[in-house]
Amino acid sequence: MLTDSRWNLRVLLAHGLFTSVGHRLAPPRVIIPYIYIAVGAPTVFAAILVPLLYGISQLSQTVSAPLIAKAKLRKTYLVTGKIIMLAGMVLAAVSIQFDWILAVTAIFLLAAAAVGVGQGVGSLAYSTLMPELLDKDRRSLLFNIAGGISACAVIGFALATHWYFQGEDPLTSHVTLVWLAVSSGIVGAILVLFVRERPKAAGAEQRTEEAGNRDVPGHWAQIKSGWAFSLEHGWFRQYIIAQILLLSITQVIPFYAMHAASLHANASGSLSSIIIALSVGAVLSGPVLLVMARRSIHTKLIAGICASALSAVMALLIDGYPDYQHYLYYTPIFVLLSFSMQAVNINIRVYLGEMAPNDGGAYFFSASKMFAGLIGIIVAAVLGFLAHYKHEAYPIAIILIINVIAMFHVFFYLPRLVVPAAEQAT
Repeated sequence: MLTDSRWNLRVLLAHGLFTSVGHRLAPPRVIIPYIYIAVGAPTVFAAILVPLLYGISQLSQTVSAPLIAKAKLRKTYLVTGKIIMLAGMVLAAVSIQFDWILAVTAIFLLAAAAVGVGQGVGSLAYSTLMPELLDKDRRSLLFNIAGGISACAVIGFALATHWYFQGEDPLTSHVTLVWLAVSSGIVGAILVLFVRERPKAAGAEQRTEEAGNRDVPGHWAQIKSGWAFSLEHGWFRQYIIAQILLLSITQVIPFYAMHAASLHANASGSLSSIIIALSVGAVLSGPVLLVMARRSIHTKLIAGICASALSAVMALLIDGYPDYQHYLYYTPIFVLLSFSMQAVNINIRVYLGEMAPNDGGAYFFSASKMFAGLIGIIVAAVLGFLAHYKHEAYPIAIILIINVIAMFHVFFYLPRLVVPAAEQAT
């Protein structure tokens, strides 16, 4: 057993490095809208691509959960999810060969859907498999090593492609990052096959289901009841409002990618500079958040919001001053965005984890995802129409306004952490 654990740590470390490099080289929520704009497709659909990806990812997790729970080998679903996701990335890359814009748009929508399905199935299989393969300390070691090394490696890869493609066709330089990411992802998927997973005993899951189905409400009835219970809590209602407002940080990077593409898509190396900036932001955010570790969650959320607001101001200034519309001036914006997303994503999850009760806490998480996901798709559609029919800077201006409102709400209305806060219902 100990031998298997050591073997799995080595295999999963290698897998994590290749997978993380692939994801950082071509993050879907950046790469898909950026290339989509670069090929001259209608802007109105660009904003829908990432919410489509996110929504299908959530749906695929719900649909695949019973299958993964019953699977004898969950690594099979992990590999399947990765293959589907990589197929979606390949679709996005080959779409530039088509001159018919309608075909390009359809292919990109299909690519976003495929990436969403792959991410949903793969991430659920991975999250359920990891605790059985490695203990908490080894998982933490794996995530830290893979994250740090991959971020540095991506900076090197992106710099190499940036200089190599100077003066070449811009689309070629952009799509090269996708092919590098796909190649890295394929190696990561192959490595999963070498994981030593102990097969589930046949019939165990069936016996659990039969025992659990006696006098228990239906699946959807339980969800409805749990969501109603969560919304009875005053702090949770304020949390939902905060989470929706904080979508102006956690889900808006596609709009910055669209805005950057409208200015710099015809410049070779422009996409590489964005990938480098995001990786630099990821590397720097670790020490910064570590220094702020003793600060309250509210303070760290405010810091993330301020970084996001500053990035919006910088983007609008660049848009208004043609002398500063070189893509290198845009890179600090993505460094700030990377930090702000890290600060907000981590701390908003920690806040809910601390406030939600142990009994029924899963419903608080699922309700927050449902409300935020639904509102996120609607807002993205509205901002997409503005970007298409007005200008790509309009969504950035609205994002800045929502940032300010989010800061106000977090500071004055989001309850501070107290114990047991989740039991305070109003």
